[in-house]
Amino acid sequence: PWYLASLVITGYSSDYILNSMQTYFFGVSSRHPDPALLLLFAGVAILQLVSWNVTLLIIIFWIYGLLIAGKIFWRGRNMWQELKVFWIWWNER
Repeated sequence: PWYLASLVITGYSSDYILNSMQTYFFGVSSRHPDPALLLLFAGVAILQLVSWNVTLLIIIFWIYGLLIAGKIFWRGRNMWQELKVFWIWWNER
């Protein structure tokens, strides 16, 4: 379905932005896109050529979407932990 593909693309974009922020702030990882996405696109193309069974495609997109959601949560949590010492949560008078 279209909504699943748009959710995966949005999640992939969020993961890429968090990866870029992590590279900029900490210099930890590279800014290359996720290699699993290339495998996903290749798999989708092959499945479209072989058969029209969309159930397998939906399962693949759900699995990849859950993996991306986990990566977003993990990277966001790590950035929160690293940067929270620099944030001021209240104004002292």
